[in-house]
Amino acid sequence: MLEIITALCFNVRGLDLRWGEVCLLVKQHLSNIIVLGEVGRVDIALISAALSNHNVFYQCGENAHGGVLVMVRKDISAVRVSCSLPNICALDLQFDQTIRLIAMYAPESKMWNWSDLTPLVTNCCMILGDFNIDIEQDGEKADRLLEWMDSCCLEPVVPDSNTSLRSDRTIDYAVTIGVDLTIQAYEGETTSDHKPLLGVLVGDKTSTDEGSRTIWPVFTLMLSYIFDYWEKEWDTESYDITYERPSIPPNLVKILAQSRSLSFKAKRKGDIELRKEAHRLRNFARFELKNFQKEQLAKQLKERHLPGEASRLFWSKTKRHFRQVSSSLRGFLSPSGEIIKDSQIMADMPADHYEGLFETPVVMRPHPYVDAPPVQWENAEEPIPMVTYPEILNILRSRKKKQSLDIHGLSPFLLDKILQNYWHLLNDTASKEKSGVHSGSN
Repeated sequence: MLEIITALCFNVRGLDLRWGEVCLLVKQHLSNIIVLGEVGRVDIALISAALSNHNVFYQCGENAHGGVLVMVRKDISAVRVSCSLPNICALDLQFDQTIRLIAMYAPESKMWNWSDLTPLVTNCCMILGDFNIDIEQDGEKADRLLEWMDSCCLEPVVPDSNTSLRSDRTIDYAVTIGVDLTIQAYEGETTSDHKPLLGVLVGDKTSTDEGSRTIWPVFTLMLSYIFDYWEKEWDTESYDITYERPSIPPNLVKILAQSRSLSFKAKRKGDIELRKEAHRLRNFARFELKNFQKEQLAKQLKERHLPGEASRLFWSKTKRHFRQVSSSLRGFLSPSGEIIKDSQIMADMPADHYEGLFETPVVMRPHPYVDAPPVQWENAEEPIPMVTYPEILNILRSRKKKQSLDIHGLSPFLLDKILQNYWHLLNDTASKEKSGVHSGSN
């Protein structure tokens, strides 16, 4: 049975600092294979407890900041391959054809050469990690790496964008032989100076597991498969999406114009009330416009198979995401084990699935430490003792705020509240009291 395997490769530069970020990426992308480089200190017990459905493999680095960590889903048989090189962890993934996975972190000061990896390379192998070499920009270092790759018949699999956030270089990628692997850089926010890599490969696996999973690369292949069909059936007229698109209702156009006019007027006059009114109108217009767009999208999805302007507009927009590639999709395998090869059913199944998927989108913006383990207190099991009412009163009386007064019973806080025009009265009073004290002593 064909199985889609997702991989996550990430140079974390300290796993203890970015453990929460790794957990969020794994949960979001359902990663089957996780390769982490430059992990530093590692708590294997904590990792095994947090990702209990993965087997954990660790190889130490040349110093305290290095090290490679590999986690493989438990239903994928993984066997450790003996390797004494630091920052190198080799595994054999057991499918119908064994795939050799070599997880790697290659710092500038590495103690080994590329030729030391040659005994680990097989005819079905992929090397994944941080190479610290841009094969297009790094001159002699890139030439030496490419020569070794040629000697082992390896080919690079490089993402379309740079992976280093400190420089415009692509230093995180993969090299493969006999493995159909595609990777791309994760463009979301990260606290590391390396972008995470998301990879997809296909493995033949004999399994009795049932279920369904949605994989975007499969959906992309499906669009490529039906590209010619939609070219003939739907795009029969010249259609410019830049100018021919649904118009905004006149009432929303009027509100947007009023908000824009009030904004310019408030900026010119500096009137705060006008600015507040313009802000209120702008928020109201945005809310109504968003609701209108949701209604239009729901209408287009509902009428996508019916003749008319709605379906024409929907498929003209969708066509921009079609790609013509040299690939073939033989069919869909349903959870019941039935193989579906009918092109119409194959087109309807993902369309219906994503229609339901996009009806109620859920946006998650978790805190970076949301996946941190809870604090375990030593005395959590001890009962809380009972406190009597007199004890509470005694504590409150003991913590009563002390007053700071001078010799006349006046506090600095009270003096700050008296106007300076009346301070001369205090001076006269103090002088009289002082003279009275001296006369009394005489």
